[in-house]
Amino acid sequence: MAGNFKYLKFLFLLFFFITCKNATDDKIAGKEIINENMNRFISDLYGLSIEYHKNGKFPIFLNKKTGNDFFKEHCESILEMGELNAAENCKEEFYKLINKEGFSIDKNTKYLSFGIDKNFSRDNTINKNIQLIENNSNIKSNAYVEIKFSNIYIDNKLKKAFVILEETDFEKGRYGGKVDIYFFTKKKNKWIFNKKLMLLTA
Repeated sequence: MAGNFKYLKFLFLLFFFITCKNATDDKIAGKEIINENMNRFISDLYGLSIEYHKNGKFPIFLNKKTGNDFFKEHCESILEMGELNAAENCKEEFYKLINKEGFSIDKNTKYLSFGIDKNFSRDNTINKNIQLIENNSNIKSNAYVEIKFSNIYIDNKLKKAFVILEETDFEKGRYGGKVDIYFFTKKKNKWIFNKKLMLLTA
């Protein structure tokens, strides 16, 4: 019995080590995808009209933590309006759309959560009209863009990943924006942008 217990303990520790290593590797890959594609994300923003540019720039507040579940937050904010399971049906529609790309996500899917590196903010190739702000207390303008990386998912078997980017544009007490999903494919140890779809616009 003692031998069997030691064997089970060893298997548990091995499984735990492999799981932690895979999670760490996925976080590193997620950070690389964001850092290497920041120019693409920025250039795809609606942004603000020219009247809100200060010194030729407009401010973007970057939410520095990933891991929000856009599907859950958006769908559960919908008023039921007499329709049964409206929130669940809403989430299912998003899952179907994304699973057409080969994924198998559902309500139990876990998304990557990590802090975004600051390295990209020093990248000289980022659009010169952008002033990235990493702390919302530093926003001095009453008009700015907030961007948030929500669901980030990597499927190593498929060698596919997706990132959801939420954009909210604030101006004159009003707000608009959109939500985009970016798909990536891994080729020769590098994540390559594949396509983008708009999930929501306001």
